[in-house]
Amino acid sequence: MEPEKQVGRSTGKGILIALLCSFFFSWQSPITKLLMREHVSSIDCVTMLFLFGAVLVNLITLSSPRRKEIYRDCIRCSKALVPMALMNFFVSVGIFYALRTLSAGVVSVLLYMSPAYVCIFFMITKIKPVSRLNKVAVLLSIGGCCLALNVFNTPLAELSVSGILFGLLACVAFGSYQLVADLKLPGDLQQLSIITVGLTVGGIVGSIINPSMYIRLPQLSPLALGLFLLSVVMTKIVPLLLEVRAISIIGSERASVILSMEVPWTLLLAYFTLGETMLPSQLAGVGLVVLSVILLQKK
Repeated sequence: MEPEKQVGRSTGKGILIALLCSFFFSWQSPITKLLMREHVSSIDCVTMLFLFGAVLVNLITLSSPRRKEIYRDCIRCSKALVPMALMNFFVSVGIFYALRTLSAGVVSVLLYMSPAYVCIFFMITKIKPVSRLNKVAVLLSIGGCCLALNVFNTPLAELSVSGILFGLLACVAFGSYQLVADLKLPGDLQQLSIITVGLTVGGIVGSIINPSMYIRLPQLSPLALGLFLLSVVMTKIVPLLLEVRAISIIGSERASVILSMEVPWTLLLAYFTLGETMLPSQLAGVGLVVLSVILLQKK
C-alpha cells in the first residue's frame, strides 16, 4: 500500500474514534442533570464519579495479566499523568458546577471552546503549525459558542456569570489535558495506565476536599447509584481511552475540534432525557460548531 493511502486511512480512523468519543462524552451533562434531580450536590457528583471510577478501573487493572506493567507505566510517566489527572478532575468540577445554572447544551458548547485554546497555544508557542483552516474553524467555534449562550439577546445582568466561568474552567482544563496528552505522553504508554492514574488521583483529590461525602453515600437512592456507575463507564473510562487514541493519531488540535461534535449529541440527549430546547439562534450557533468540524475534516 502506498504511504499516502496509509496516512489517509489512519487519519480517517482517528476521526472516527474522535467522533465515537464525542458521543460517549455527550452523556455526561444529561446524566449529571438527572443526578441533580435526585438531590445530589455538584461536589458530591464530582467526588463520587471519580471514587466509583477509581474503584472500577483498579479492579479492571488488577484483573489484567499485564497489571505489573500497567502500574509500572503509571509510575514511569507520573510527571505527565498526574497533571493530566488533575486537569481531568477540574473538567468535571467546571462542568458540574456550570450545570447548576446553565442547560446541558450550553455547558457542552462552553466546554468546546477548547479548540480555540489549543490552537491559540500552538499559534503562540509555534510548537506545531496552525493552518488557516484551523483558524477559521476556531473562529466559527467561538461565534457558535456566543450564539449558543444567547449573549446578543440576553441582558448582561441575566447571564449566569458563575455558570459561564465554570464552563470556561472546564474548557481550559480540557484543552490542557489534550495538550499534555499530545506533547508529553510516550507512544508506548498503555491506555489503561492513563485511565488508572486519572481516576485514582481524582478519587483521592475528591475525598480530600469532600470527606463528608462518605456520610451521604449510604443515603443515595438506587437510581442515583445506578447513574453513577453508568456515568463512570460511559463518560470516563470508555471516552478517555478513545480520546487518547484519537490524539495519538490525528493530534490534539484536530481531535479537540472533532470532539466538539459532543455538542449536537448533547442537545439530542438533553431533549429526549431532560426536555431541554434551544432558540433558533442558539441552534444556529451549534451549527457553526458543527461546521467547524466539517471544515477541519477537509484539511
